[in-house]
Amino acid sequence: MSCSSSHCRIEPYPAVAHCAGVTTGLDHVFFTSSATRSFASDEVRQAFRERWLGRYLDRFPDCAFVAFDGDGEVAGYVVGSLDDPARNPLFGDIGYFALLADVTQRFPAQLHVNVREDCRSAGLGATLVARFAALARSHGCPGLHVVTAKTMRNVGFYLRNGFRRERSFPWHGHELLFLAQPLDS
Repeated sequence: MSCSSSHCRIEPYPAVAHCAGVTTGLDHVFFTSSATRSFASDEVRQAFRERWLGRYLDRFPDCAFVAFDGDGEVAGYVVGSLDDPARNPLFGDIGYFALLADVTQRFPAQLHVNVREDCRSAGLGATLVARFAALARSHGCPGLHVVTAKTMRNVGFYLRNGFRRERSFPWHGHELLFLAQPLDS
């Protein structure tokens, strides 16, 4: 199997959502990429999935893309929203967005990208981010953002892919970063 961006195919989520194995593959990539590995119960696990993956697939399917490896297995994905999360009540459960309203206004589109571990460092994540950025740009979004912990390995990935550190802030005992990418229309 090859996971380089040139050997993977990327499909809009709505075109493949009904295909066998897609949901299972997305969940596998999501949970194995997450820093959170254990959950107090199945309900807590499902709520975590809903917060960081499910709501995007359900509410913003046109902002989601799925990457498949040469064997047709899910290799990665990008999900997100073009809506400013500080102004959209759907994201009211993520309290730090209220603190970031000034920067989310300038960089309203948010994304979450995950790639299967054996497919990392081959350009697939960068290709997924570029696909999402092109979508946001085509809708006139002035910029996009991610929020991640300052100590996460993904910080370097985002910086290499055109994001910049816009703000650092404490949240529930962690130092978080708001990383932003302006989009030239």
